[in-house]
Amino acid sequence: MKNLLLILSVLLSLYAFCQPSDATIKKDLTNSNKVSIKFTKTTGTRQWNSSTGNWEYVRGVEITQKAASYPEFKIVVIGDAVYQSMGGSSYSYWKFRQTDQHYLDIPNPSTEEIYATISKDWKQFYGYNFRNITNLVVEPKIKEESKFVWHDPKSVSIEMIYTAEIINGWAVEKKEINKTMRLYKDDVNGDWVRFIMSNGPETVLEKTEYHEEEIKELRLKTLEYSLEEEKAKAHMNELPEVEIPKFEKFIDLFNDIHEILLSGDEKKLEAVLIQTLSKKKYLEVGSDVQLNYFGRELVDKITKDAFGYKYKYADQICRTYTFGDLSSERHVNINGSVPGSGMMMNGVLVPGGFKNGVQQWIWEITLLQVFILQDKKSTDYINSFDDPSKLCPND
Repeated sequence: MKNLLLILSVLLSLYAFCQPSDATIKKDLTNSNKVSIKFTKTTGTRQWNSSTGNWEYVRGVEITQKAASYPEFKIVVIGDAVYQSMGGSSYSYWKFRQTDQHYLDIPNPSTEEIYATISKDWKQFYGYNFRNITNLVVEPKIKEESKFVWHDPKSVSIEMIYTAEIINGWAVEKKEINKTMRLYKDDVNGDWVRFIMSNGPETVLEKTEYHEEEIKELRLKTLEYSLEEEKAKAHMNELPEVEIPKFEKFIDLFNDIHEILLSGDEKKLEAVLIQTLSKKKYLEVGSDVQLNYFGRELVDKITKDAFGYKYKYADQICRTYTFGDLSSERHVNINGSVPGSGMMMNGVLVPGGFKNGVQQWIWEITLLQVFILQDKKSTDYINSFDDPSKLCPND
């Protein structure tokens, strides 16, 4: 046993002797850009590299050097100095294997700059939780122990933390959520313009079960819904103020839309449509101003079709119109002055609240289409009249 221990001791001494010294490693890694080199561990590791079929000696180092792309800044490069066995007891420097890096001495963004960047896109910051957060218990903030990590002078990461109440199925969980935020600039001396988020640990602090109907009510308080409602109200305030009368018949609502289309007033059209489109089909649940995807698509399409091309609604639709086929109490189809042009609108009578205990009913639009032709045949037809007023002889 003593002999075995002696042999092992000699072998270890020889192994330690043949390892590259600290001075050798520093010399092998030094060039004109290097500022300082320090070791991350007191000793290295001998390991087998199956790719090269050779033994390696690996020593962890941290190098501070001038940044090649931004020489005014210093960069810390972390990795391993790798030596390959030359047979026997000698090793030869092979390469530096980098594992990480970060920049030094760059002014960190201020708290104001960080929040200004976040406010450009709250949905990006909160991710999936954006549509489920009902209450921010603790607003997002930089973690106290977090450090700014500069990937380059135009990109930095920082850890953020917040606490929120979040809908999960038929329950609301109070969670502490950690995320990493990485900010980007387009220019070293410019403003922060965008960011991405990476998820971190989440801790459930409390959990409360709710009835399905209560969850529906809570969904009207989520960050996504609240912010979109706020934006929709602000947009509505920018549109003309229009008071919608009580239309006794659907044709009265149709005629109102028809007159607005003839006037070419896009803003007024949008304001009226938001208030008269079917809430069930075209508005977000619980909102009187927030169009859903289908509502926004309809408003944009009608505006484009009626006013967005060479021929406008008033160019091909007469004020005094003629009904098309299949017109009825809830469906109005009119012919335009150009063959194939026209307008069609469908409606439905829905409950509109109570007055003195009596159920009121209002008309809402379920379908609206405008057909204004832009082809050469239609142009030739219009130009064939020596007097343009003959297109609408009854107006």
